[in-house]
Amino acid sequence: MNINSPKLIIPVIQAALVSILFLGSYAFAENRIPVPAGVFYHRFAARANVASAVWTNPAALGNGQTSNLQLIYDYRDGEFKRDWGFSLSGNRMGYAYRKIDQSSFGLADSVDYTEHTFALGIARDPKLSMGVSYRYVKNGPELFRKRHSWNLSALYSQSRKVTIGAVIANLNRSKLNGEKSDFEQTYSISVKPILKKILYINAEMSLSNLQNLRQAVYRLGFDYSPQPSWSLFGMWSDSREIQIGLRWNSERSYAGVQGRYGDFSNLTSVGSYVGMEGSR
Repeated sequence: MNINSPKLIIPVIQAALVSILFLGSYAFAENRIPVPAGVFYHRFAARANVASAVWTNPAALGNGQTSNLQLIYDYRDGEFKRDWGFSLSGNRMGYAYRKIDQSSFGLADSVDYTEHTFALGIARDPKLSMGVSYRYVKNGPELFRKRHSWNLSALYSQSRKVTIGAVIANLNRSKLNGEKSDFEQTYSISVKPILKKILYINAEMSLSNLQNLRQAVYRLGFDYSPQPSWSLFGMWSDSREIQIGLRWNSERSYAGVQGRYGDFSNLTSVGSYVGMEGSR
């Protein structure tokens, strides 16, 4: 694949947005297989790093110069559940495992959700990287069980101030109710307004191929590091969800927590994580 001009990503994303606007306006039904809430604490596709790339945007693996191991565990409904997972990445490749307790689905006949994800990133230019991932859900409620999903992504750094991310998921469009399911799209932008401050303002839009822009889910957020040893994360969604996170960093290890709030106020779960990075 020849990726000699990073400027190509801009017209590609613009064309995709135009197709969403016009094709989505004629859609009357949706046939979607959503990723269960809480599979991963949120990170914006334009701000994905090596630790979150397998789940969020595999293109970020293309720029990864370090190896990374991250363990995650969730606190929900007043107790620690069997919600845990890990991601392992290095040499532009990654693997992640996730397990979610059946009680989170509220179904009498449900089983624990278990997911395996494999990812690869390629960077042919310092500004542009591409990624591909394959997600396989081994167990879970019937909607998810034995599901396969192929996903493509891109990450483009226009400058030190602006980064653009795009993820297209479920390209294989496995059948649901006898018909092909929709593929999912996420477009994200991250802006660093002041170079001397470690502050990023992030925005994101997610929708299926049969939705128009008015039906999309929009998110706004920030990443802020007042000191190198710790950082803050915030995300607001028009689907009435808020996530707030705090992360502590040392030279090669880190730990953090991130709470999820439904209806803007009700704490639904807290994701905790620890990780280690290899040397550059």
